[in-house]
Amino acid sequence: MNILQFCLYSYTVCLCKEEGILDLIYSGIQKGTTSIKEYLIAKGVDGKEIIFSAIEIDQEFEYFYDKNNNRNKKFTGYRLKQIVQIESKNVDKIEDISRQVIS
Repeated sequence: MNILQFCLYSYTVCLCKEEGILDLIYSGIQKGTTSIKEYLIAKGVDGKEIIFSAIEIDQEFEYFYDKNNNRNKKFTGYRLKQIVQIESKNVDKIEDISRQVIS
């Protein structure tokens, strides 16, 4: 079986002090994955062929030099990423869909 993997979206999230912000972030990701799955199914991809990876979370920093020329970093937020993988025997169709998404 051929596997075609591409990243359809990623999120950059600023650090906020509001309560419940993580719930809001994950809710947004869940809506995104639902929309992507619905789009791919509408394009003829079998739902069983669509695999979402675990969400990767990376910290984002801003780097700067202080008055003594020491390099420091300041935490600015998180970057969340999730990969959509499609396992299909119909590679041509999947490649066509990926080109439509990218263009």
